[in-house]
Amino acid sequence: MTPRHNIVIYVFLMLFVGGCVQEHDFRIERFVKTLNDNPDYFHSEMTPSVKALVKIGEEAIPRMLDLMLLDDIYTRLRAQTVIERITMQQYGFLPGHGWIQDKCEHEFQTFWKDLGDLDYRKSKENREYAVGLWRKWVRGSFRDKSPGQIPK
Repeated sequence: MTPRHNIVIYVFLMLFVGGCVQEHDFRIERFVKTLNDNPDYFHSEMTPSVKALVKIGEEAIPRMLDLMLLDDIYTRLRAQTVIERITMQQYGFLPGHGWIQDKCEHEFQTFWKDLGDLDYRKSKENREYAVGLWRKWVRGSFRDKSPGQIPK
């Protein structure tokens, strides 16, 4: 392959990958705008947008962290639900079935507490502290730590 071929391939990949990222950002923002629309009658934390954001996965977490600092409690409830569902699945939770092992639930609870015990009902100061820890986790600062080993 010539250097020119390498440049063509590089440009193609940058456009393709860049386009995917922009499309994902657009989808996330579209679901953020409708986050509180059509809540489930029996599970008010669930909306079609919450489900869609959970399917998008970890890429949605940074935007949900922004929402955790807003005044609207329902927006915070649903943003937290997205974060919880995404990370619970990473720890072995299967929607509709539960935890694959009891220890998985314990590890998730430890992980959640390590990252400031994020809670939509807590004060803004508490949420800001937890969001700061979550942002470090998203950037990869704590990815090599096991639950219970994340520094405070």
